[in-house]
Amino acid sequence: PQWRQHVDAVDIVLKEIGIEDPLKILVFNKIDQFDTWEARVDYSEEVDPKIWLSAKTGDGIDALLQLIAHILE
Repeated sequence: PQWRQHVDAVDIVLKEIGIEDPLKILVFNKIDQFDTWEARVDYSEEVDPKIWLSAKTGDGIDALLQLIAHILE
């Protein structure tokens, strides 16, 4: 997917500054612009969590905060 190249670019920069394989939360914003998209979280221990949300409407923001709290526990 197109977003993957952006994540790969961030990984390169992080590696350059000495951060190897950090946990990332992939946030996909602007779901309000698509009729078929809804707020959701895909989370497992094996891959970086992904969350779809709308900063404009607030859909998914609570789920993002809960995900962050869970990861920081």
